[in-house]
Amino acid sequence: MPYCQYCGKEIYLPFRCKYCGGIFCSEHRLPENHECPEFKKGELSKHFTFEEQPSEDIETEEVYEIPVKPRRTLEPWHPKFEIPRKPRHVFTKTEIIHLTIGTLLVVLVGLSYFFRTPNILAKYPLLTLAFTLIFILIFLPHELAHKFTAQRYGLLAEFRLLEWGAIITLISIFSPFKLIAPGAVIISGSHDYETLGKVALAGPLTNLAIAIALLATYLLLPITGVFKVFLVIGFELNVILGLFNMLPMPPLDGSKIIRWKTRLWVLVFSLFIGFLIMDILFLTF
Repeated sequence: MPYCQYCGKEIYLPFRCKYCGGIFCSEHRLPENHECPEFKKGELSKHFTFEEQPSEDIETEEVYEIPVKPRRTLEPWHPKFEIPRKPRHVFTKTEIIHLTIGTLLVVLVGLSYFFRTPNILAKYPLLTLAFTLIFILIFLPHELAHKFTAQRYGLLAEFRLLEWGAIITLISIFSPFKLIAPGAVIISGSHDYETLGKVALAGPLTNLAIAIALLATYLLLPITGVFKVFLVIGFELNVILGLFNMLPMPPLDGSKIIRWKTRLWVLVFSLFIGFLIMDILFLTF
């Protein structure tokens, strides 16, 4: 079993630093969290030119200015000019496995809450399928929104099961207390509060968009039976999950959003509160 090279903790899901190649736990996976020497060298090179880099003996050492040939900038009409491309939405084999296991855990927790005995699962197959789709809708689009938004800003982003989160979610299948937190999208790369806030906001906004679509279908179409249950429960759970993730405390999305733009956090949080009140007062099966 590998050990974190920073804190020495035994780890089941190791992360390898792309700068120094070391193995670290989820807490110290980012270069700045394990004081990565190679990452610091890269950051220094961004801020200092050759003439600006500090010298240990600057008072006695002569500094010679080396002429550097300016790099030619290609114009858009040049035959070798290439338009910069944004990173593609790629999935690694490991990420697909983690996403599949995480989604399965979430679905099993949901079914264990609404269907207390296995007999009911077999007795109502259509309702079981509806609830399965509901829990896929509240979990998978949320995580993929984080991933795609991070990649849009040039960051590396992959979903990973988190050790204790996956264990707690697994225990929730068999316990009366339910908690869904199997993993998270891990991002790496240079980013600021604004980028981190936008990546965090993408998840709750996805839940909000799905909730609005389900609510509009419920209000505009004459729906009955299992499909009506699907719409109402799907709306409720997307609102609850989005509201929970908007709470302003780490490691939830709300803590990153409020640090970036407090007014935007207040607006989105208020929308979730409003939809939750609407659900309690007006929506029924």
